[in-house]
This record gives sequence, C-alpha cells and structure tokens, in this order.
Amino acid sequence: MKKIIGIITTGAVAMSMLCSSAFCIKADAAVNYDRLYDQSGWDGYTYRSEDGYTYQKEYDATYKRELKSSGCILFSLANAIFALNGETIDIIKVAQWAEENQAWQQGKNGHYGSRYDMYTGEGNVADEFGEQYNFQITYCMPSDNQNALDNRLIMHLENGGTAVVHVYNHFMAIAGYDDGKYFLIDSYPGTYNRKNLSGEQWITAEELKNKGTWAKDGYGNITKTWSTTVDWYCLIDTRDGSKTADTYIANTGGSYFMKYTGSSGSLVDALNSISAKSDFKYRSDIAKANGISSYSGSASENRNLLRLLKAGKLIKPGAVSYFTKYTGSSGSLVDALNSIGAKSDFKYRSDIAKANGINDYSGTSSQNKKLLNLLKDGKLIKP
Repeated sequence: MKKIIGIITTGAVAMSMLCSSAFCIKADAAVNYDRLYDQSGWDGYTYRSEDGYTYQKEYDATYKRELKSSGCILFSLANAIFALNGETIDIIKVAQWAEENQAWQQGKNGHYGSRYDMYTGEGNVADEFGEQYNFQITYCMPSDNQNALDNRLIMHLENGGTAVVHVYNHFMAIAGYDDGKYFLIDSYPGTYNRKNLSGEQWITAEELKNKGTWAKDGYGNITKTWSTTVDWYCLIDTRDGSKTADTYIANTGGSYFMKYTGSSGSLVDALNSISAKSDFKYRSDIAKANGISSYSGSASENRNLLRLLKAGKLIKPGAVSYFTKYTGSSGSLVDALNSIGAKSDFKYRSDIAKANGINDYSGTSSQNKKLLNLLKDGKLIKP
C-alpha cells in the first residue's frame, strides 16, 4: 500500500495534498485520491530566457513557457512518480532541464513538449533524475496508436507501475488498473476539450472516450471521442525494476531483439547488423508487435523502432496473438469463448489466464470478468 501524506513545498510554492489516506489500488475503495501537483496553481510561472533559468510570478505574454498553460508533460510525470513511490519531484528543476534539452520549449512540438526528447533516447528525463527520484522508464510506445490501452499497460499497472499517457494536446498520469477501470490523474482537468473530466477518477477506456468535448482527428474532422482517447503511453517503474513492463514479455513468451550499439540511423542497416531480417514484411511484423498497427515504412516509424532497438526494447514479432474480439452481450466467459469458436474448458481457461497475467487462476468471478473484458476489447492473448 502506498501512503499519500503531508504538505509538499517545491521552490517557493507549497502544494497541499488533501488525501492522507492509504493509496489503495482497488477501484471500489472509498478513498479520496488527490493530485500531488495541480497545474492550475502555477499561474504565471514563466521561463524568462534573458534572466537564465528563473521562474517569475509575473506573467508576461512574451514568454509563452508558462507552467500552468503548457506544463502538463512535467506535471503528469510528477504525478506518475509520486503515485509510484511517494517521491516528490522538483517541478522547476525538471522544467529547467527540459528547457535546456528542448523537451519542453517554444518551437519544439509547440510549447507542450516533445515526448520523444523527454522520455526516449540517451539523456532522457530518467537518465537525469531517475536516481534522485527512484524511477526509470521501461517502455514507451514508438508512435501514436488509438488502441493504446493494451495488455502491456494493464500488466504494468497491475504489477504496481504507473504511466504517463497522452491524449489530444495533453498529458496525464495513470496510477492503477482494476476490473476494467484505470485510475486517471489529470493535473489540469475541466478545461479546454476535457471539461467533463475530473482530476482523479476510476474510469473505463470507453467512458474516457466519451468524456471529451471536441477535437480534430487526423483528417481534420471534429470528433468528440478523439480528445480524450489515450493514444500513447510511457511506463514508469522504480529503479529496481520490480514493476517492470518485462512482465508483459515474460507472460506472453516474447523476447527482445539484441540491442543495437552501432551509430547508423537506418533501421534496415541496424537490423542487418544484428543478423535480423529487414525486408518490409518483417519490419511490418516488428512494427505491429511494438504498437504500430499500420506500418508504412515512414521515417518517423523507422526512427521510433530504431530507438527501441538501440535501447534493447524492440519486441520480436510473433510473441503475441489475440483471440477474435467478442461482440456479444453475455456476461459469461465460457459462453463468449464458445461463441468465437474457442475452447472453454477449465484447463484452457487457466492457460488463457496465465498468458494474460493471472498466474493463479481459479475461475473466480473477478478473474473471469477481467478476461471477458479483454476479450470484448479484442485484447485477450492466446496461450
């Protein structure tokens, strides 16, 4: 159990945490969860380049790096780390580092921050602050995916890890998963196109989609669900790796490619150098195994896959196969499996459960419900 207690002071700013109860991971627990960092309380804290890395309380529109309006990439990380291990990061210190490293600055992916500069590659935020605040980044999705709430994320959350997630134009934290619901922490709720979200809540993926108010999809169309659909995540673990996303790999029988240590910027050359196939079909299979469902061989896709290969975190294809999505209305796992032509005897359900992170399957209602929810989402892994 994690404790949320006390008053946090960062720089000249005192941030109250209203929850002094135990941090429970169950969705039905009667606990008042509260954010460590509420972004709205940082009105006017703005980086002024001519003064060096100093944040002033006087807001000047000339300086558009205001923590309140554009600091979600920082606050989401702070909340994810606090939920993970109780550590309270120094927002201003991290913001200064992010400015210096172009992970959060005007002109770099807007002034909302570049998640790839922040979280991936050498010299990322975990390399800089991981030892001080006891965290590491174990995996980041290589590109946006509208089905981002997948088994890897679920297993990581169930094992006690946390995540920074991205929705349209915004970052948030997820600090738990239980019975089909995610515990979402939003540092700046009730604003912009997220007016229906609260700061802390247990919520299903479908409910989250329906909380949006408006956003433009990838084709310029206004759509309600786009604005609060999670399309990317980065997994946060403690330094000892006790909550690692490798749980996903272990439970699905998968494995990583050998780490690429060369200097080439070509994914094909990098794969060839480690004696892996590099034809387009195989790269498409690699991409799918790593969260890119419609690989086209674009520069950005290859760059993201190469990042994972250099980090030793590129999953080999063929590791995971999913059952056909169940679209019926039955609340019975057995009936649902039968309806898609799958076996449903206890032994096979035990194998399914193990492949999906349940190692002590006994056929309880809660276990079957979890597996049924995955089957309904098209995310139940075959044993």
